[in-house]
Amino acid sequence: MVVRTTQGHSSRKVFDIRDGSLLGNLLRDYVRALELYHIDMESVRESVAPVFAYTGLVTLQVLGFLWIVSWVEGMSGVGPALGLSFGAFLVMIMFFFGAGYIYKGVLGKGADTSYISYVYVVALSVVHYPYLMFVGLLAKGIWMFLCMMAISSISQFLIRSSMLRNHSFESNRDRFMFDISTFILQCGFCFGSLSLFAFLSPTN
Repeated sequence: MVVRTTQGHSSRKVFDIRDGSLLGNLLRDYVRALELYHIDMESVRESVAPVFAYTGLVTLQVLGFLWIVSWVEGMSGVGPALGLSFGAFLVMIMFFFGAGYIYKGVLGKGADTSYISYVYVVALSVVHYPYLMFVGLLAKGIWMFLCMMAISSISQFLIRSSMLRNHSFESNRDRFMFDISTFILQCGFCFGSLSLFAFLSPTN
């Protein structure tokens, strides 16, 4: 897989795996990619404040949604489920922010600022959580599946438009594999969230 940056008027190779058929070559090229990009702690510190502000807004959104759900369904037996759901939500936030920082550290830092937005794009998936819970309240069947696919498609569009804003793939095969893999990840996230909400539902 080869990814080139097209930022500015130049085009340089960002990431190159020459032969994915041999494990030794694959590991060697990943090590080369890790050595090329140092960890810039200054950019990490600059993004801490927006991260906390964004996390606070999403937390208020989820708390408000959970309060509405508890008010609609009645307060009997909802308390424990609220605590478990909110705890799972916080764990998901930490996981996605951590994954975003790791990805940014491996594939691009320094002057290549398009990858900085990837942290927020990955974390933006957490916004789907209250809406997924709303979908979980709907009747089971084709409508839940269609809603899940729609949410996955929106996430896919956000990743493509932000993460790869200044980057391009050298071959259509690499672009296709990236699209398929990220879409599968988004579907897995949506399905996992729906399953988690069904498990923690007060009706269970």
